[in-house]
Amino acid sequence: MVDGEILIDQEFLDQLYLGSSGGTADGEIIAPDFVYSEEVSRNLSLPASSFLVDGNLWRLAADDGHYGFRGNSTFNAPAQLTAPVQLPDGATIRSVHCYVYDNNSSRSLEVSMRLTQSNLTSGASGAAANLFFAEIETSGSNTQLRELGGDGLDIEVDNSQRALQLALQFFTTNGGVHHRFYGCRIGFGVTTPAP
Repeated sequence: MVDGEILIDQEFLDQLYLGSSGGTADGEIIAPDFVYSEEVSRNLSLPASSFLVDGNLWRLAADDGHYGFRGNSTFNAPAQLTAPVQLPDGATIRSVHCYVYDNNSSRSLEVSMRLTQSNLTSGASGAAANLFFAEIETSGSNTQLRELGGDGLDIEVDNSQRALQLALQFFTTNGGVHHRFYGCRIGFGVTTPAP
């Protein structure tokens, strides 16, 4: 393959089209766009470091890449983390899952997650901008990651019409290093290879 073109020598073409009858073949071989026979599953992982933080209440931990809460017990407003979702045009979102950690036995962690869209043609927003919503409230200490999100989605990606983003809001008081956010995973399906 050279510069995106498949090169086939003349002798091969002659044998392919004319067999043993002799003569020569001339022309081009044009391959149609490749399409999978069925949808192929893929995943997009969004690490904590890909999210923009609203305010300075969260800090990125250097050791394992999670966001940890930084604040005090007078914190009352929700903290928001937002990341762009960049998937191939025509893909179908099938699942969205985010991972948090709550190992604080005295303070619960409440998180909501929204997959939203910005309409790039009309600029319209509002309730229709929310494509998916999930929430979780954790309590007690647990050293395992906790998951919020859902499966069974059917959201088509249309990059010519809209831009997607994932936003999380954390409603909590000071959980210190015992409240963390690690990242999200978006499951999607494609019927053609990504460009």
